[in-house]
Amino acid sequence: MSLRTNLSLAIPIAEGQTYSRLNLGESTITKFQDDTGHDFLASGKGYLAAESYESFDSYNSRVDFNLSFEGTPAKGARELTLEGVFILEVEKEGSEEVNTKLKMPGDNASIVTATDHGSMEIWNDGEASTDTDTYTIFRIASDLPVKSISVVGGDDTEEANALGVGIEANQFVFKNQPEEIEVKITFGQIEKLEIPLDLTFGIGF
Repeated sequence: MSLRTNLSLAIPIAEGQTYSRLNLGESTITKFQDDTGHDFLASGKGYLAAESYESFDSYNSRVDFNLSFEGTPAKGARELTLEGVFILEVEKEGSEEVNTKLKMPGDNASIVTATDHGSMEIWNDGEASTDTDTYTIFRIASDLPVKSISVVGGDDTEEANALGVGIEANQFVFKNQPEEIEVKITFGQIEKLEIPLDLTFGIGF
C-alpha cells in the first residue's frame, strides 16, 4: 500500500444559504507543497480525487472535506502550503420543471442516463414489503437539486406513502419496475461560489 497524506478542511456555509454540493469537477488545487520544496502535485500522482470525500454538517452549517494525496512530506518538513479554488454550489431562488425519459437500473446497482438536462442517475434505495407486495424505492440524482419527481403514467409512490414508508422528494416507488420511465422533475437552481484556498499549516505526526 502506498503512503498518503490526508488533510481535513471545514468550509462554513453562510446563514440563509442552502447547501447543494461541493463541485469537485470544477474545483482546482494548484499547489500542495512542504517547506522543503517537495511538490506533491509534481510527483506523478498528487491529488487523489477518487479517495477524497465530503459531508455536510447541518448542525454546524459547514462542509467537512477530506483531501487525499499520494506520498508524504519530505524528511525535515515542518509546514505544508495548499492553494487553489473550491467551487461550492448553494441553492438560490427559482426552479425549473422538465420532462425526460430515463432507463431503469434493472438488476444493476444504478444506471446513468444522459439527457438534454444533464446526466441523471437512478439507483435502488431499498425495499418495503407487506404480506402480498414488495415496494422498491428508487432515488434519482442530478447535478441540480431535485425538488420533486412525478412519474408520467403513474407509479406506486402514493400507495407506499399510504403504508407509512415515507418517500422523499427525490424518490419514487415501483412494485414492478419497467425498463424505462418518463418523469416530470422539478429542479432547484444553484449559484456557484468560488472559495479561494491559500493555507499554510503545521504538520502533525
